[in-house]
Amino acid sequence: MNDYWGKAKNLFIMLTVFTVIISLATSAYANENKSSIKGNLVIVGGALGSSNAAVYEEFIKLSGGKEKAKIGIVPSASGSLKSSNQFKRDLISYGVDEESIEILPLSAHDFSGSEEDESKWKNNAQKKEITERIKKLTGIWFVGGDQLKIT
Repeated sequence: MNDYWGKAKNLFIMLTVFTVIISLATSAYANENKSSIKGNLVIVGGALGSSNAAVYEEFIKLSGGKEKAKIGIVPSASGSLKSSNQFKRDLISYGVDEESIEILPLSAHDFSGSEEDESKWKNNAQKKEITERIKKLTGIWFVGGDQLKIT
């Protein structure tokens, strides 16, 4: 019985040492590979109105200001592109240059009221061209709708 507890004690010590080593290695790896991406979240409930200047102005400010903002609009939660187009028009009315705003081709379903089959956008999130465009943006807006459509 004494031999059993000796082996159990040794096993416990080995597992503890192993756990500490793995923990330190994982921590060092995580610190080495920390992303330099930092940002802000503007969380807005449903039915954002065009007249809600405080929300638009704060989002534009956090995106670099009217002159520097590069904004992408993700339409995937919506059932149509109507809300994305309206949000783009609103940003323009608040002073963002139209050339600095794009509706990103990201969706897993087709939108009603458009001629294009947006369900073909399903794999765009994995395309280097799209990810490079996203990396250059200073603000990203997810339009409202069924948030389950994003996943």
